[in-house]
Amino acid sequence: MNNHILSTQETQNLLLEKLKMGWWIKDDSRQIVQFSESSQKLIGLEKESISYDDFVLMIRDDYRDRILKEFKPLKPGSEIEQLYPLNTRLGEVWVRVKMFAHKDTDNPLLSGFIQVVDSPEVTTPDTAIQLRTNNLLFQLNRISKILLSFLQEKNPDAVINSTLRDILKQFKAGRAYIFEYDFERSLQTNTFEVVDDKIKPEIDFLFELPLNMNSWWTNVIKDGQSIILSTLDDLPKEAASEKEFLDFQDIKSLFVVPLFSHDGVWGYGGIDLVEEFHTWTNEDGEWITAMFNIVSLCIQLQRSEKKALLDKAHLENLYKHMPLGYIRLTTVLDENEKLIDYIIRDANHAAEELFQEPLSQFIGTVISAFPVMLKKDLEYIDRALKNNSHLEDEYYIEKTEKHTRLTIYSIKKNELICLFSDITESYHINQKLIEAKEKAELSDRLKTAFLANMSHEIRTPLNSIVGFSTLLAETDNVEERKLYYKIVHENNDLLLQLISDILDISKMESGTLDIFQNDVNVNQLCREIVQSYRFKMADTEVKLIFDEQLPPYVILSDKNRLTQIISNFINNALKFTIKGSITLGYSLNEQKNKINFFVKDTGKGIAKEDQKAIFDRFVKLDNFAVGTGLGLSICKNLVTQMGGEIGVESEVGKGSCFWFSHPYSEKD
Repeated sequence: MNNHILSTQETQNLLLEKLKMGWWIKDDSRQIVQFSESSQKLIGLEKESISYDDFVLMIRDDYRDRILKEFKPLKPGSEIEQLYPLNTRLGEVWVRVKMFAHKDTDNPLLSGFIQVVDSPEVTTPDTAIQLRTNNLLFQLNRISKILLSFLQEKNPDAVINSTLRDILKQFKAGRAYIFEYDFERSLQTNTFEVVDDKIKPEIDFLFELPLNMNSWWTNVIKDGQSIILSTLDDLPKEAASEKEFLDFQDIKSLFVVPLFSHDGVWGYGGIDLVEEFHTWTNEDGEWITAMFNIVSLCIQLQRSEKKALLDKAHLENLYKHMPLGYIRLTTVLDENEKLIDYIIRDANHAAEELFQEPLSQFIGTVISAFPVMLKKDLEYIDRALKNNSHLEDEYYIEKTEKHTRLTIYSIKKNELICLFSDITESYHINQKLIEAKEKAELSDRLKTAFLANMSHEIRTPLNSIVGFSTLLAETDNVEERKLYYKIVHENNDLLLQLISDILDISKMESGTLDIFQNDVNVNQLCREIVQSYRFKMADTEVKLIFDEQLPPYVILSDKNRLTQIISNFINNALKFTIKGSITLGYSLNEQKNKINFFVKDTGKGIAKEDQKAIFDRFVKLDNFAVGTGLGLSICKNLVTQMGGEIGVESEVGKGSCFWFSHPYSEKD
């Protein structure tokens, strides 16, 4: 019989081992994380403390940002519990962590327990769904905040640098940067750079570098391809000069993506890791590419806005410095206060040149005594007197056949100032300047509308997801959980669609929206779309109709893009059709070279004057309807790329019919 009695410490260790649990401390003053002996064994650590940055990199990528954000706002006396996976030398380990913020201490400490648990992705699918939903929401919310902050921020460069800093947080010891090409001078310049604390900035030394110093690199980027190096040994032989340059910078691994505009590649963005090697995963690539696409979109919007502002300033300066004809006059009224004549009080040389008349000789005399008197002069003057501020109009001088811009304003009762600017030679230039001014104003309106619309469209489903995700975690009722999950799922789809629309617009601007063609059975495609919508429309009074007896034509096209267009038509029809029917169909045109698709509804219809702009960006005929106003614009671009046409036929109160055509050729 063993009479050995376990000590208190031995008992505690035994219990911790059985519970797969240990303690840990986060010391913010020293930026380290300290683990108990049992904790070290559980997560495969070889020492009792590691740096906070090293621990952060152990957290799985898709959980890292959210976990870090939840750590930061912890106040003294509060606590937090988290569940997330760690990448350790023992493999992936799921841990449940509870942390307590200490009170009444000068040294900011977090301490608590860490417990290894079974992976909820395997054992509890409902928990896994909620965790994935929370992480997805965090990423979507993060992207939306980047876009919204860019639209709100007066200094867009700060948003770009902040986004680069967010990219860099995912990796240890490196730099994130943007290079821009100057193809006319065959130069490249580092325009944005963010580095870790211990890394030396290089932006000041990477200015106007010749493109031929790294020809292989430049050719790859110009071809629209990314450069992904887990080690410099991955470089081909023809990139010897690039390898030498990168090795000189102590770069171990890098990931570089081309940046596009509507004119093609304009530069590239990348991440350099200079302390240790990194094997890039597909998830790394997708995330990095998406983030740099957002940065590229922000920069392109910034450039467009600067150009619009320059055009506007140019317009204002042009009017300011144009030679102006100046005439000051007083009016002559009859006993009924009706204008009958006027007297020139002063005139400059530019005015005499415009009229080809010695106006200075007429000063002090009623103008009706001279042949320069015109009936239309009295009309302009009378309108100016009745105007509370000033009158602007085009004034044609018949004698000299000059077109001028006339501005009349009153400085005191019965006295007027007339300014004439010669616009004869610059008439067409002036029209272009007016168009530029209108584009600048339109850009401001679209930016404001986009900000207001996106802010509302993103917050609405996000609030639903956050609220019902909380209810989903609290209820044990199966039916309620199904309902809450359905609501979360639907709003998550809506958020994904919003981000997808933004990314599609970005790809359209950069010319990288791809169409992947394969054989598509038109009948089967329509049947699948209708089937997917019947479940969604089960609770509505609207019936979705499809004639399944139509011939099963096969076309060469992108099935996903066709689905995107037709689904957008059906979604729009659902928004404006309370009851009745929505009909999906197609037909072969008389020449038998195109398939015509259509979605017809019995909704409220569209006014004729609104139909011209309905396929433009950000156009929403009903501001209270769900959506960003991008869907039909994207559809138009896709149809055009596929060689078809798009349009709408509608009458208010009688429904609408959206249609598009697609090339078709009979197969041998």
